[in-house]
Amino acid sequence: MNREHNFQIFESFRNLLDFKAKINFYEYLMNSEEKNQSKTPLMLTWQDIEQLKRFVTETGKILPRRITGLSAHAQRHITKMIKQGRNMLTMK
Repeated sequence: MNREHNFQIFESFRNLLDFKAKINFYEYLMNSEEKNQSKTPLMLTWQDIEQLKRFVTETGKILPRRITGLSAHAQRHITKMIKQGRNMLTMK
């Protein structure tokens, strides 16, 4: 009985360590991706003002897809984020 109990404790502790290792590895991947890579257009939010300014003219018009070179999906996302940023008064 004692040996089985110790084995169960060992297995639960090992599972806990495996779970923590997976979480730490996931956090490492997320942090390294954020530091080493710039955001793709689909990752931008309305708070990323400096990056969204690349897709807007000086007068505030949204650049068309043929100029930006984005996919249709990415262009719609960028347009939505720019309009949301204007609504929140963070963009011109």
